[in-house]
Amino acid sequence: MTILKEQISRAIELMGILSEQGLKIPKADVTNKVKTEGIKNVSESMISSPTFDGWTYQSSFGGEFKGVMYKWDVSGTGWPMSKSVINGTIVSEKNAILPQLGITDSKEGGVWVGFQNNNGFIWLIYTSTSGGVKYAGYNNK
Repeated sequence: MTILKEQISRAIELMGILSEQGLKIPKADVTNKVKTEGIKNVSESMISSPTFDGWTYQSSFGGEFKGVMYKWDVSGTGWPMSKSVINGTIVSEKNAILPQLGITDSKEGGVWVGFQNNNGFIWLIYTSTSGGVKYAGYNNK
């Protein structure tokens, strides 16, 4: 697992080098501190809508959905830190899909939210059966 985290961190660093220079992270209208608050602000309309433009930087990710800028602060969840802004999309879904990704400890009836880079790699957070928030990485190609 440590090797995978190191590989993911290195991939993020390399992608960050290729990202737009000088891009500013917009100020969030709604911030969710995931480690202490759990996963919040993932609505049914967000799940049923197409993915939307987003970014990840350091230990957070976010994007604008229906005129509201959302930010998920994922400090302390195992989310790999990026040293520069990476652009992509925000993805969300109900936990029922996670077993198809090999994740078998997701809480029934819960939701997950994550960031997908332009190469198809998804970083996601979900609530586990133990009640804590977990991080997982998945290659969507």
